[in-house]
Amino acid sequence: YPLKHRSRCMGITTATNWGANFFIGQLTTVAYTGFGFQVIWVQAALLVLGLAVAWRLPETRGLSLEDIDARLRHHFGAPPDPLWRGGKAAA
Repeated sequence: YPLKHRSRCMGITTATNWGANFFIGQLTTVAYTGFGFQVIWVQAALLVLGLAVAWRLPETRGLSLEDIDARLRHHFGAPPDPLWRGGKAAA
């Protein structure tokens, strides 16, 4: 995020994360009450899906955000971002 918007965007991101975690916590309780132990199979499937996605992503440790962007665009075959020029966004 640009610096002038960073604090507001991080606040919105954090609030959304807390809200989603609360929703998942409430949903899990209701699901276990309604469906019993069978809910664990849904959770296991989501775990396997998450591991498959994580396995497919390239390693980004120690890279700058620009390098991560370039590596992910190359990995997934996306074209370069036309608004990004040499570390500065085009006006």
